Amino acid sequence: MAKPLMFIDCETTGVQPERDRIVQLCIIPFSESPAKNLGEYQERVWLINPGVPIPKEATEIHGITDAMVAGCPMFKDCAPEILRTLSGCDIGGFGIGGFDSLILSSEFERAGIDWDFDGLTIDAGTIYHKKHPRTLKDAVKAYLGKDHENAHDARQDTIMATEVFRAQVSIHEDLGAMTREELAKYCQRPNGQGMEKIDLAGKIVRDKEGFAV
Repeated sequence: MAKPLMFIDCETTGVQPERDRIVQLCIIPFSESPAKNLGEYQERVWLINPGVPIPKEATEIHGITDAMVAGCPMFKDCAPEILRTLSGCDIGGFGIGGFDSLILSSEFERAGIDWDFDGLTIDAGTIYHKKHPRTLKDAVKAYLGKDHENAHDARQDTIMATEVFRAQVSIHEDLGAMTREELAKYCQRPNGQGMEKIDLAGKIVRDKEGFAV
């Protein structure tokens, strides 16, 4: 590969790249062979004070508390070193294209640094979803152990959806113990909000203070 490939991951205060802050950043150089000497490129981890309280919901996910970052540098203090580490490199990660690279860019902007990234982005998350599609047909195979022969027929799709759901609440004990309301809340989790949806699309949600955002 022409450029070094650096894999990154961010732990944050939330899921809005333009608004939330990084509390931990890890950069690990990638090589085709784990034993290969990468010279000046070394693994780096920063614990970062976001300058704002870390929401309880975020701490429950990554375990980082306000007390843990109280004496840590802010992103603007680490930014020059982070920029040097990534300079002239391609970047990679899991879901990096949809979140990590965006919040990293926002943090650089807030620090007054122009991250003029002109490298390539390798997203292992996108690769995973392309190689392992998650359609109703795939769910039927995974949960029911059979092929969905009449996919995209509305009646057959509905029947298979009910059978898949029945299998899900049977196989996964945590789902089987949930009320209808708890299941509905659980089904909102993939959008990353963890908030009450106001409109059907989830474009407007209610934050923890009760405001529509």
